[in-house]
Amino acid sequence: MRKRLICLFAAVCLCVYVFIPAYAKALDITTGVITGSDVAMREEADINSAVIMRLNKGSTVKILKTNVNAEWDQVVYKGKTGYVNRVYVLWDSSLDQYNYGYAGTVINCDKHINIRTRASTGAKILGTADKGAKLPVLNKSYAKGWAQVSLDSKTGYASTKYLDIGADVDDAHLCGLSVKGGSLTPAFSPYEYGYVVNAASSKVTVTAKANKGVRLDVNGTGKSSAKISVPSGGMKTIRIALNGKVTYTVYIKRNVLTYGTWNIKRGNGNLLMQGRLVYDQLPDIMGIQEVFVKNDPKNRIDNLASLKTKSMTHTRFEPTISYSNGAQYGIGIMSRYKMSGFQAYEIDSGRYEKRILMKAVITIGGKKVSIYNTHFSYESEAVRAGQFAQVVSIMSKDKNKYKILTGDFNAKEAEFAPLGGYTVIINSGTRYYDEAGNEISHGYLDNIVVTKNIRVVNSRIIKSDLSDHYPVFAYLVLK
Repeated sequence: MRKRLICLFAAVCLCVYVFIPAYAKALDITTGVITGSDVAMREEADINSAVIMRLNKGSTVKILKTNVNAEWDQVVYKGKTGYVNRVYVLWDSSLDQYNYGYAGTVINCDKHINIRTRASTGAKILGTADKGAKLPVLNKSYAKGWAQVSLDSKTGYASTKYLDIGADVDDAHLCGLSVKGGSLTPAFSPYEYGYVVNAASSKVTVTAKANKGVRLDVNGTGKSSAKISVPSGGMKTIRIALNGKVTYTVYIKRNVLTYGTWNIKRGNGNLLMQGRLVYDQLPDIMGIQEVFVKNDPKNRIDNLASLKTKSMTHTRFEPTISYSNGAQYGIGIMSRYKMSGFQAYEIDSGRYEKRILMKAVITIGGKKVSIYNTHFSYESEAVRAGQFAQVVSIMSKDKNKYKILTGDFNAKEAEFAPLGGYTVIINSGTRYYDEAGNEISHGYLDNIVVTKNIRVVNSRIIKSDLSDHYPVFAYLVLK
């Protein structure tokens, strides 16, 4: 749409990096893994349809269609075809960046290990592999405790207790990345460069693996592993360098509210990957602009339903345009927390496209929070001045102490002056950097605004070509 935003706020002068995820446009989704327990596989793409069977966490399914009626994937499991709610299907294994080989380095032996013809200690010996040798791994979990490997162009089997298995990559990429004390999202791939960790404790250990001879530096320690202290209500940005070049970043957050905003341009032909990007950031609440909805019983389209995650299931849509075919266009909110107190205020847009400010109320830790979302006119600064004034007036009359506003404001920094009583997160007083440490210029149109009683721990953007806007995420604590 208009000039795209490239920005990343670094609270307390933190230097944070921006990454381009390896999100492909042309997708061939073929396999998925079930992420929930006792997940229903139904006869039709409908919550009221009969259950064919229940799927266990970790089950691998064949995917025939994605986003059926906005919320379902058509899958095949053990010869039966049915529909599973898409929030319980992870299909990373279908993406190019996850289709890489593995190699196993021989360890935990004196001289060599035996490679056998079957996955059994009683099987014949195909040959031996010396300590330190690197073997191509054909299947890293062929059977419990065994990997299928290649030895002199022959297929054999090795006990996994004698193999250090990692991605088979060049020296510019990691072959492994693990976290202790939290969960890493997305799953590791050498070709995914930005990760988010929800810390489960105050200590998180980040360990990187690379090819022999590669100098690893995790968080400036000069070592391949670093123990990170993360206070409650805090966030740390961990950079990982290979041979002196920063290539990967891990964002560790603990007990913070992750709040996002994104103009998705009606899905922009990339709705599947937009949903994955949202999922990977582990958001609690998001304001979404340029949302498209069409409630056709045979082919339902609902951008919010296609973006919501397993933990962020509550959605609210407010239309600004209604079409003759029943479709609608507008803005929306997705939330982990149950929403109430819905209101939609029409704001003056002159002779231009209708614009609104939407509101909902959530409760976090006993505190009521008013959450707002909007999309201002891009055609006229004078019109936007009136819109800013209206929004400030509406929010000032709101009796809730905590207020958060997201939007595509289509505005320059000076236009945010009426919000002087609030914290405007994206501003000229912050510096932003890419993954190589180069400073990036930025605009202000996509922004998040909070009341002064909300502490901004940090914020970032995801540089992506999935829309003509970049998503912005803020990490907040209610005081």
